[in-house]
Amino acid sequence: MADVSAQSSVAVATDAEAAEIVAMLRAETFDKDRMNLAKTVVTTKVFTTSQIIDMASTFDYDNGKVDFLCFAYDYCSDNENYYRAVNILTFSNDKEKVLSVMKKQ
Repeated sequence: MADVSAQSSVAVATDAEAAEIVAMLRAETFDKDRMNLAKTVVTTKVFTTSQIIDMASTFDYDNGKVDFLCFAYDYCSDNENYYRAVNILTFSNDKEKVLSVMKKQ
């Protein structure tokens, strides 16, 4: 996993860039394909918590959202706000998985 502090030279994605990525993710039919694309694009820039939440919200099922949220944490420019991401999840055990990633950092 990447360390955002080591990515200081990597630009934070603009809202327009993030919106384009969300549109691309929504165009994917299956969560597996969506995940492959999401994990690829999230490594190209640094994203805000809100942008990552928007991307994670494109997944049909919570397991995809959880996997992506856990992966994307290291590419977040405002980790202090990442706790907001759990609000898109339904089950407390899924929320705890994401929170545990935050605690390890």
